Amino acid sequence: MPSASFFAGDTAVHSLHFIMKSLFHHQTSSKPKVSLILLDWSCRESFHILHYLNRQTIPRENFEIIWIEYYSRQAREIEAVLESAKAEAYPPLDRWILMELPEQLYYHKHLMYNAGIALSRGEIVVICDSDAIVTPAFIENILAAFEKNPDIVLHMDEVRNTNRKFYPFNYPAIEEVLGDGVFNWNNGTTTGLLDKKDPIHTLNYGACMCARREDLIAIGGADEHIDYLGHVCGPYEMTFRLKNFGKQEIWHQNEFLYHVWHPGQAGHGNYVGPHDGMHVSSTALNAVQDKRVFPLVENKIIQRIRENGSDVIADDEVFKTIIRPEYPLIWREEELSKSSEFYLWYSPELLNNHKGYNLVKHSDKIYGIPEYLGPWDLNKKELREHAAILVGDNESVVTALIEEKVLLGDGGTVYNHIFYAYPRLRKLVGESGYRRLKKYRDRIKKVLSPLNGEGEKPVPEFDYNILPWGSQLYALPRVLGPVDLNQEKQRYHPGILTAKTQAELDEKILAAGPTPYIPKLLSVCKGYNLIKYCHMFYAIPQSLGAVNLHKDVERENEAILYAVTQDELKELIDQKVRLLPGQELIDTKNFFHIIRFDGKYYAFPQFSGPIDLSNPQERNLPYVFSGLTTQEIEGKIALLGSSVHAPALIGIYKDHSLVGYRGVFYGIPRELGAWDLEKKEKRESSAIFSSKSLSKVKSSIDSAIGLIQIEYAGWLPVFKKFGRCGSHPQFSHIDNPPKGYRFIQSPWIFRKWLGPVNRLFEASLFFCRSLYVSFFLIKLARTCLKAGITWADFLEFIKTRDFSSQALLPISQKPVFLPSVPFTLGQRPWYIEIEDVTTLFYPYIHNGKTQDLTLQNKSYFKIIQILLEEKSCLGIITHMKSTADCLPKLFDSEVVGQKVTYAPLGLDFSSHSRERHQIETVHLLFTSSWSQDANGFYTRGGVDLLEAYRTLFHKFPGKLHLTLRAQLPEDLPQKCAKIIQDCDVEVLSEFLPSAQWKLLLAETDIYVLPAARIHVVSILEAMAMGIPIIASDGWGMEEYLEDNHNALLVKGRNGKVTWMDDLGMLRENYDSMNDADPEVVADLETALTRLIIEPDLRTRLIEQARRDVAEKFTVKKWNQGLETAFNKGIAANK
Repeated sequence: MPSASFFAGDTAVHSLHFIMKSLFHHQTSSKPKVSLILLDWSCRESFHILHYLNRQTIPRENFEIIWIEYYSRQAREIEAVLESAKAEAYPPLDRWILMELPEQLYYHKHLMYNAGIALSRGEIVVICDSDAIVTPAFIENILAAFEKNPDIVLHMDEVRNTNRKFYPFNYPAIEEVLGDGVFNWNNGTTTGLLDKKDPIHTLNYGACMCARREDLIAIGGADEHIDYLGHVCGPYEMTFRLKNFGKQEIWHQNEFLYHVWHPGQAGHGNYVGPHDGMHVSSTALNAVQDKRVFPLVENKIIQRIRENGSDVIADDEVFKTIIRPEYPLIWREEELSKSSEFYLWYSPELLNNHKGYNLVKHSDKIYGIPEYLGPWDLNKKELREHAAILVGDNESVVTALIEEKVLLGDGGTVYNHIFYAYPRLRKLVGESGYRRLKKYRDRIKKVLSPLNGEGEKPVPEFDYNILPWGSQLYALPRVLGPVDLNQEKQRYHPGILTAKTQAELDEKILAAGPTPYIPKLLSVCKGYNLIKYCHMFYAIPQSLGAVNLHKDVERENEAILYAVTQDELKELIDQKVRLLPGQELIDTKNFFHIIRFDGKYYAFPQFSGPIDLSNPQERNLPYVFSGLTTQEIEGKIALLGSSVHAPALIGIYKDHSLVGYRGVFYGIPRELGAWDLEKKEKRESSAIFSSKSLSKVKSSIDSAIGLIQIEYAGWLPVFKKFGRCGSHPQFSHIDNPPKGYRFIQSPWIFRKWLGPVNRLFEASLFFCRSLYVSFFLIKLARTCLKAGITWADFLEFIKTRDFSSQALLPISQKPVFLPSVPFTLGQRPWYIEIEDVTTLFYPYIHNGKTQDLTLQNKSYFKIIQILLEEKSCLGIITHMKSTADCLPKLFDSEVVGQKVTYAPLGLDFSSHSRERHQIETVHLLFTSSWSQDANGFYTRGGVDLLEAYRTLFHKFPGKLHLTLRAQLPEDLPQKCAKIIQDCDVEVLSEFLPSAQWKLLLAETDIYVLPAARIHVVSILEAMAMGIPIIASDGWGMEEYLEDNHNALLVKGRNGKVTWMDDLGMLRENYDSMNDADPEVVADLETALTRLIIEPDLRTRLIEQARRDVAEKFTVKKWNQGLETAFNKGIAANK
């Protein structure tokens, strides 16, 4: 009892000192071998474990039972059991302790563990679930395990059953518990013991832990840190530290505990402290990583026993001092409710589904959650109050709200972003049309505005911002928010319309129809939301939750399917949800497919792909649930399903976000910002760390602290002047840096909330960087003047480097990585990656105009050579062997030659695949340049292809279709325009987003590129996609393509259009590309005919090309080359 009163409500707590109370104590002279510690915090309804413990195979005097109540409740059930056993030699329990802590204090199981350890007399201490069922051999098997090996910490897993027929508890036989409703039992054992991937989450670490008492004392007992207050805690915390102490963790393979359903069994309505997203304490997990043995907060009594070496302390001393006086001040629910580390957790219960809403019970409320939102954590206040969530006191109230909100029309329900819409631009729809729509405005606004949220303004359906940019007018849907037209991906967003005149733009706006850029939810199919967006159809796995289709990074998630028609999209879903023979899809709920197979029901998550249920190994995977009825399966999904899918932020470690996702832990540098783990390439990126062990992730982070950071400078404005090369797909490899390195980008981000202060800071920063760059400019000037370069030539060169861009680079000695052009003044150590030598001299010379050029006597040539030979230049990297060989000759410099590294280009093409299809019409594809430069039609051989295609179109009537993905030049020859019209050639002049580009590739049967020279990314993409290629013999093609081996090559470019001369200069003369070359046309006709009539040849070329991409042109090999270049440059710079 407390020695001073505890003031209820909001009054203060004054000098509290709590003393435990003993309600019952059975003393014996003999010392037991085992002490069982059972806990209650006024929550137990059934005390049946006492029944099972008093029916053991070993004599009762060999073990003692200690029952500890945290508060003051004197359970009548225990009193009744003690009363009925008065005549027995041994009572049903040996000690009954009340800690008598006030109800305003939150429970701390670890304090109860320590009380039990201090009062125990057995050699072995057992801490187990106090409402479990145990077998008669339970204690006998514990003793046998310690006799076999005393240096262990022993755990037993718990078999759990969700069937409510066992509530109230009715003493079922174990065979019944293993029957209908069991969800973690397979082939005579638990799924946790079968799980080799993520046992820490599938085994029940809190069910039963056994250890030698002296070992528990030696490690300081249970940790009483406040992080373990409430539901997220358990004896496993001591297990982890015992392992650090040298003990072996053992899981009994034959002895289990058994648990049946009761209310609140999953910690419902409890405060939870820091955890890994799956309710395993992150503080306990940190002990594993830190190799820590002692607790963060040690109990004073346990400390005294440990330090004095005495086996026991008098009961009175334990009762008086086991509870620290400060605990009542900091363990109050009132204090926890203020803490950011704790939140009140309720286990959600899925009640029903009504018209696209999941009806979920949480605490004392019913919530209607739109299916498209996916997993939704109702324990978070901000998510409970989300504008799209409906809430009521009962199911009928929420159902009525849903009826009000379901607005199904021809276009479907608005998905994710819901907007109140009416036309504002009257001239587009006419005055009568405007009046007709206007009368519905107030009604629409009243119904939809609550879903918009407080801060979201209505967006009219024809509401565009019209802006001029370059030679075009752009119509930017206001719903997209701010759009940076300097950014390639933003400028070519599918919702943005372009035209040369206002009249043409108005026509496009009307043709696009109202709100094509607002995603519309059409239906739900097999766990996918079917969305119409910008004239495309998307299937979004519901497990992804809400996806913002306006954002490329979210729209291009690899798990999202897309097609041009709804029927095609459903076919893709059917291919994705592939069922093996004998399997029948019953339903898809909460992101699990429910399957009937061989008389039983199974559920497995959408992300897992096909599961062979006839294979015991796959059938027993921890995320595969089985049962005799669909209701049983749905119960398991509701109870365990949420732990399978969603990424969970575990914590921060050394500037890395620690995230748990699908059984794997990830360490993501915080500087990378949002990192989409749904994308395979993001999960496999070498910029992050991953392991199934959190400690291994932390170890990887520790070892990576010394990673060398490389600044990728492609973001500098100056690189936009050279075909926007900084954002070219060739440089997408920066997402997968080589071992020991990390690419970073450090543009100054303007923060509006700082206002004028921000602008002042930005100006000061720019001024300091300008001074820094000026120092190196002067240094370069002195070197150039000594080499005989005039001031006029030097100043002309400096203009081409864009001083303002140079001043945007942070002041640092971290190396810089430049794409294609040496836009630098040597102010930082730098590497450059090039394809050919011509780009080194941009803007002085351009590709296609170097046939008669003499370089060596030019001032810019000498300045570039100075820059390359300077110590600040750490390396020149190229994916062309021809370029690597020519550089030393071109500059006649051993220094330059030593800095050159060659590595074949390799990019991540894991998402480039397609199903083989039966060919009726052969689809040919020609593509212009990535930047959609109209001149690319000529330089990639468009004129020759049209000539050859005209002949073949008539030779194979109705069998061919040609698509030109190209911006046609304004001076296109009339002859070419006529072929396009007469031969039904399809022209795609708009920039294609990634999703549509991959769709186009997937529909292509032959990729034709009779270009002047290599275009390595498009060549590798076609090879990876399994498309047979016809290319030219232009410069560089032979390094990636071999005639009649992985492609067909046509002659006529080498030596005439492009060639490498003896001095090491790439010579290019594109003048002849504007007219058809008879030799190229004839070869194209022959090559195309072969591929059209010889399917075996197509297959052979495809298979070899795919092998080459998988073996020769890989990210791994490319990174090995990069690593060599980086290591060599850094070593030379020391």
